[in-house]
Amino acid sequence: MKEIQLKTGTAIIPGDWIKVSINPTGNEDYIVVVEMRGGEFPDFYFLSDSESINAETEDAVLSAIVAQYPWFKTDVLDKQVEAEHDESGKCTNEAELNAAPTIGFFVIADAGIPHEFYPFDAKVIRTAQESRG
Repeated sequence: MKEIQLKTGTAIIPGDWIKVSINPTGNEDYIVVVEMRGGEFPDFYFLSDSESINAETEDAVLSAIVAQYPWFKTDVLDKQVEAEHDESGKCTNEAELNAAPTIGFFVIADAGIPHEFYPFDAKVIRTAQESRG
């Protein structure tokens, strides 16, 4: 495990997660993980000043990963599959979808807040809750 200093606390995350840097502001207070399902891929993370991640941020992060790790484009991005549905809404390509790499973004939860689980025991320990914003 390793510790990452945030604006109002400390994140504790697995030591093998790979940092992706995008437009640091100095106000980063959240750790966002980029995780892939459907293969043996490393987990990436980035620091964010918001717990809301938009499509523009996702694109910037994925571009930064590709710039550092070109295999990510061919092994992950190029192999993603969109779900297809019939008239009743049933997924018609479920096997193909489940076999393909799927990218997910999620914010690491604060310790002490009721949460379903802390993935890989990663959590954020807040030291100055009142200054978060």
